Amino acid sequence: MNYVTTRTPHRISILGGGTDIKEFYETYQGAVLSFAIDKYVYVTVKKHPRFFNEKYRIVYSETELKQNRLKIKNDIVRSVLEFLEFEEPLYISSISDVPAGSGLGSSSAFTVGLLHAIHIMKGNKQVSKSQLAEEACHIEISMLKNPIGKQDQYACALGGTNFLKFNTNGSVDITKSTYIDNITAKLAENSFLVWTGISRSSSLVLKSQRSEITSGKIKDPMIKLRDICLNYSDYVNDLSSEKSIEGGHQLLLDLLQESWEIKKNLNPKIENKKIRDLISKIKVQVKNKKFSLKLCGAGGGGFILCAFDNLQLLATDLLTKRINIDINQNGTELINKLEN
Repeated sequence: MNYVTTRTPHRISILGGGTDIKEFYETYQGAVLSFAIDKYVYVTVKKHPRFFNEKYRIVYSETELKQNRLKIKNDIVRSVLEFLEFEEPLYISSISDVPAGSGLGSSSAFTVGLLHAIHIMKGNKQVSKSQLAEEACHIEISMLKNPIGKQDQYACALGGTNFLKFNTNGSVDITKSTYIDNITAKLAENSFLVWTGISRSSSLVLKSQRSEITSGKIKDPMIKLRDICLNYSDYVNDLSSEKSIEGGHQLLLDLLQESWEIKKNLNPKIENKKIRDLISKIKVQVKNKKFSLKLCGAGGGGFILCAFDNLQLLATDLLTKRINIDINQNGTELINKLEN
């Protein structure tokens, strides 16, 4: 293969966020409901001709020209090449539909997309999306020691809507259903994202949260977040008619708001004054409408998800930066290639 381009979706976590952190699920089990969205990370990997001065040319927010793989500054690129034992000269570039540090799983989408591309370059065509997710977890959590959970890698790799259960032994159970697909499709149709203007690293919040989980300070609210997700999964499994989709949507709106009220009190770094002011502005503009909102990701910045029972009833137009969303069903995929 001469070059390949992969496209990997970002994700929105709806319920149970944070319970996918190892320090929690190894003791209490975790559960997350999330879906992939139609905003993507594109990764292109190309064989780099040997007449260039450098062995590796890596283009992202920076440009790196390196002779030695170990000298690559980008942690994910360096670790993926090490993990897959890929030694050939490469040109690697990536672009994204949203800013990094936006709370939509950007780093994991990049990791999954790069793994996918390098596997194809090596001729490994039978790698499953679950394998890509688990390899991305290994790279980000085990190799790089990033203080993150396991939900992003699975959501970005698999696509669609997933109930993810994180077992105490580290395994992950994946549940999909037509009912939850229909409910989250209705949620996405009646939602949009608002940009806070703050691009941030999740590490500070998550390091603090891991410490508080270990000490037991936030055990009870974390268990509550997990149970909200597990109970909603049971509710969806009991649905017997398409007529129940509206009820499932209304309940999900309520649980989304309940979960946010719990989450924002877990750590003072999750919500700052700028975010509180923006949320207050949104609430003023959408008063008298049933809606729920939450900050996406670990907190401290990124996007705010605003979800309504019926978005068409919203006459006012927010003056902030907003984007509509749809659910991506395919997960990471190859979108272009050139054979040798």
